[in-house]
Amino acid sequence: MKTLRSFLICCTITLLSTTVAQAQTTMTIKSQYGQAWQQQPPLSLRSSDKELNIPHYSFNVEVFKPINDHFAIGAAPGFSRRGTEFEFGFLNGFFVGASFRARLFLNYLELPFLAKIETNIFRKLTVHGQFGAGLSYLAGGYREATTIGSEATTTTQDLDFEFSDAELSRIDFGGYGSLGLGYPIGNGQIILSGNYYYGFVDVDQKNESLNRNWGVGLGYQFPLSKANDED
Repeated sequence: MKTLRSFLICCTITLLSTTVAQAQTTMTIKSQYGQAWQQQPPLSLRSSDKELNIPHYSFNVEVFKPINDHFAIGAAPGFSRRGTEFEFGFLNGFFVGASFRARLFLNYLELPFLAKIETNIFRKLTVHGQFGAGLSYLAGGYREATTIGSEATTTTQDLDFEFSDAELSRIDFGGYGSLGLGYPIGNGQIILSGNYYYGFVDVDQKNESLNRNWGVGLGYQFPLSKANDED
């Protein structure tokens, strides 16, 4: 709980310190939907040779401070669902293989720090790229475990970080990248983007289990302050 409180305090301080900047600070309310996965298990242990993904979604508040007409820096605190269709390894004494498999759904609070490059490409249409890195905190989640036999049975278990899931790393660190388009509507811009996350920390400390996800994002950007030249 101390780690969670520290994370939330850090998010709040970052958001407040950015919004009081003298430049024309912008805020984007953004959500995305796509797919998430981890390292794929060997083909001999999979039920198929297809990618084993679960639905990914996220919700973020992006706040950017312009450095010049085309470059800005900021942060994007938010929530992200990650995980894997096939949790590889041992689970409560059972080997996750042909007769026993588990889907892992992980709920993260995240705080990426980002740089943004933006330019006009046609009349009012703009294109932008964002890249950066940040920490994520595993706040909770659950596992769907299925025993495969004459009659398949599935049970849902909340993650227990004190006992059975103590080897799951609750801190993730990864890189963020996105490419998007913006078009002015009202006082702001509608934003459409493609987004990707590449984790650098194994979720399960016993196995290779780096988080990955991609998503299509939709958001609305609006100014939080007036530009300096409007004196």
